[in-house]
Amino acid sequence: MYSRKKKIRQHDVVYDNTTRDNIPKRGYYSELVSEMLQEEPDRVVCAKKRMKLILQAKTDRLAPMLVSLPKPQKPKMLLPPGRWTTYKEDDSIQFPFETFVPKLQFLSIVPPKEMPRLVKIERLRRKFLAANIKKMLRDLGVQPYWLLPPTEYQVPDQDWYGLYSPFPRLDLELFDNTDFDCRIPEEWMNLGLIEGEQYPCPGLAFIPKLEGKSKGGGDIMNVLNGMYEWTNVAAFSFDKNTLKWDVLALDGTKRRFNIPRIRLMFKADDPVTFTQRIKFAIDLRNEVENNLRFYLYLDCLLLDGLPEIPRHFMPAITKMVLIHKQAREVDEDHLQSLRNEAYLIYKKMEGKMKIIYTITKYRHLYNFINVPSKDYVAPVPDYGRYPCIMEDFAGRVKYNQWFSLYVLSEVVSCIHLVVDECLKVEGMLFFTANYGRNVSLAEFDAAQQHCTSMMLKYLNITWLNNTAHAIRMSFRDVGKGWFNIYEKKWEFYGVSKLCRFMQLVRFRMQYALRYSIEQSMAMFVYMCETPCLCTYFCDDDWEWDSSDLINTPFRSPTITLFYFFLMMNSDGPYYTTDPAQFEIVIQRLFREMLYRCHFIPQVHPMIMTGLVFDKELFLTSIGLMEPNVVEYRDRLLKAYRKAIIPLNAYMRQFECYKEIYNLDIEEYVENFRLEKHSASETKEEVQTHYNEKIDLIWRLPQYINIGPFALNVDSLKVLPTLI
Repeated sequence: MYSRKKKIRQHDVVYDNTTRDNIPKRGYYSELVSEMLQEEPDRVVCAKKRMKLILQAKTDRLAPMLVSLPKPQKPKMLLPPGRWTTYKEDDSIQFPFETFVPKLQFLSIVPPKEMPRLVKIERLRRKFLAANIKKMLRDLGVQPYWLLPPTEYQVPDQDWYGLYSPFPRLDLELFDNTDFDCRIPEEWMNLGLIEGEQYPCPGLAFIPKLEGKSKGGGDIMNVLNGMYEWTNVAAFSFDKNTLKWDVLALDGTKRRFNIPRIRLMFKADDPVTFTQRIKFAIDLRNEVENNLRFYLYLDCLLLDGLPEIPRHFMPAITKMVLIHKQAREVDEDHLQSLRNEAYLIYKKMEGKMKIIYTITKYRHLYNFINVPSKDYVAPVPDYGRYPCIMEDFAGRVKYNQWFSLYVLSEVVSCIHLVVDECLKVEGMLFFTANYGRNVSLAEFDAAQQHCTSMMLKYLNITWLNNTAHAIRMSFRDVGKGWFNIYEKKWEFYGVSKLCRFMQLVRFRMQYALRYSIEQSMAMFVYMCETPCLCTYFCDDDWEWDSSDLINTPFRSPTITLFYFFLMMNSDGPYYTTDPAQFEIVIQRLFREMLYRCHFIPQVHPMIMTGLVFDKELFLTSIGLMEPNVVEYRDRLLKAYRKAIIPLNAYMRQFECYKEIYNLDIEEYVENFRLEKHSASETKEEVQTHYNEKIDLIWRLPQYINIGPFALNVDSLKVLPTLI
């Protein structure tokens, strides 16, 4: 390979070399679009050059003439492959990938063992795209025709104005709540802004179906549900005046619509939130339409016969009106008009309450309307400032600071601790009801005394120590002043706020003690009295039916309390627990609990160690002769005096069996042998005793309940026998 040098031809050489540097370079067609030749036509501005005739013909005579240069355009931004999306129904519109990215608030720097941000965004994007909004709305109970504009309801007047008309009158967009939207309209449009070029945003819009797709027959509801459908669209712009979006249907028809936001869901929008937004708007519309319908019925209500406003109310109303300066010069005619308006408003309120009562009572008859929602009450702001009409506000503030106890944070925390301890005491009882089974009177007495003793031990030791510790820890660092717990002079302590605070603590502790005692008395009386209520109809001379010793007419609505046995001795039948002891034991438990509660010490002598107090300072409890205590005591006495009447009557039915149970078998057999009875007489005597034994066994129950008593009679079935 070798290079050949180009041979320089003669007509290619420029002869005029002196002005070569001053002559600009020649550009093809440049003189046709510039004005340099028009300014100095005689000046030679181009280098001289000889051309062949054929080249001159191609360039000069037959060259195209340029009238104007094309407008320069910015090069389009091309994202990497896979970053653009189209729909197969209409592939002429492309969407950038950014228009599908959901909004996610997450840290840019991912902590360890956490999912990366891009992975979360991608998973959320796929979840949004896979959601079926039709199914989600159907699961929420939303019918498609509820989303239609009211102008689309082409129904007969009978269905439109009927009493049970299901068609809404107001457009759904009026009740759209923008709080559900995660972006403002400008942010939605900025998703499609790529390098200054605005691209549309993809979404789903509830728009009319094509004429061939819509259902034209059948039920009216099916027709309305088939008029619109959710279709893929491209959102191009947002009109701030009408609050509607300009969208293009991507079904191949190139249809354009202006729709509100409630009928447009972007692909980057959360489907769950959007369906909740639709459900909220529908519920709010139903509520508003129901309220409008209710007050329309109220305005049409005939007010004759309804109660009128009481006459003694009218002077007070007139006085309230005349307080304002503008109403002081009102003439009598205007004042009478105001009175008539007050009468009318009162009657309308009476009618409103009457309608609400009727709708609530006869719900099956007035099922076409609901009770209106409550009137809106503006919430009280957390922070605010109101004008003060007090003359000496600063002086009042200083007086409150001097008079109030809660001027230090330590006082507030201390009273919180004291109240917490008192609330624990209010939840405790002096008696117990957790037995799990019937017990004897001795076991019942021991259990109640143990519970009362443990409660009193807690009050005298734990409660006082915890309360004193809370007060001491709160005021230990306060120092000298209003709350000095190290004070040693009675004169200073008597005028300090600490003395008043100790009185407040004492009153709070006394209230807690009194409340606990009242609850314990109520529980004890209910526990002991309720099983005895079934015996209140018994008089003192009441007798048990001797023909039925198994079934009891005294069944308690609650469980029985006491368990004992019915036995037999030489003196006759008896109970292992004397029935008279029940009244004595229950009264003693009730009385001792009240008496021992009067010896719980006060707490301030444990705190003010620098002062000397009386050794017998106790909290005030409930007196033994207070009306409620006397009432409880009388109820217990009546209950158990009535309960032992059928108990003693049942025991008297076994007096007739006294000789059988006390029979001496050896002596009876010896006497019968000395009488020298025949074999047949002996057989008859044995058979008689056997029949009486069988009859007695069948007549006696194993156990029987009589009011609060569970009586065991099984021991009497063991009889002396001659067999």
